[in-house]
Amino acid sequence: MMSDSWTGSLYAVILAGGAGTRLWPLSRRSQPKQLLRLFSERTLLQTTWDRLRPLILPERILTVAPQEYLPHIAEQLPELDSSNNLIAEPEGKGSAAAIGLAALHLRRRAPAAIMACMP
Repeated sequence: MMSDSWTGSLYAVILAGGAGTRLWPLSRRSQPKQLLRLFSERTLLQTTWDRLRPLILPERILTVAPQEYLPHIAEQLPELDSSNNLIAEPEGKGSAAAIGLAALHLRRRAPAAIMACMP
């Protein structure tokens, strides 16, 4: 765990939305890129989680995704507190909207939070 004073307020947000078109034909709406295993036995979502874990406690890692991906994310990230840290986008409106939604959740939860966003 990092020891800098600001890390006590640090939260990470993993953006796990998208239409699944960037890596077509591998990714599709039903199988977006973040749920694919491209470079290892772990998915892109899982490798992002793995990179964050040495730096941030699991209760401070949030994930934002469309409703239809939530079961897949909960399955792939069993350490993620699905009831508090898995945020459903009401409608896909892009990264800025997803980041704004996460910021609203964090403002209520920890007003002094510092938020780092991870694609």
